[in-house]
Amino acid sequence: DIAYGLSQLQVIDDKGEVSIVSLDTTVYWESMIKVKKADAESLKMTKIVGRGGTEFSSLFNEYEEKIKDHVDLIILMTDGFLYDSELSNAKRPKKGTDVIWIITSHNPNFKDPWGSRVLHLRND
Repeated sequence: DIAYGLSQLQVIDDKGEVSIVSLDTTVYWESMIKVKKADAESLKMTKIVGRGGTEFSSLFNEYEEKIKDHVDLIILMTDGFLYDSELSNAKRPKKGTDVIWIITSHNPNFKDPWGSRVLHLRND
């Protein structure tokens, strides 16, 4: 699912920069890569680390400091099975930063608590 989801990022052109970071119960900022164009060659540089569990609060609370550039869009690729209080202590992204949740599993009941867009990777 992760490889397929990453391949879908190829629609992003070279007018901006994409930062890709893995997370599970930790955000792996040290393995973050930045690419100018999300083509197949650039996406091969992505190193997926971790597995199991998620902790999105840390991502939302730290991304501005770690990325250091204005962030227009956050794309989250996840199975969508969040803990009930997962985002209770997360900072909402600033106005002008959109969030898209890409759900990789069959989880039709996923609802983003902030009203962001939700896309299902596969409709099975």
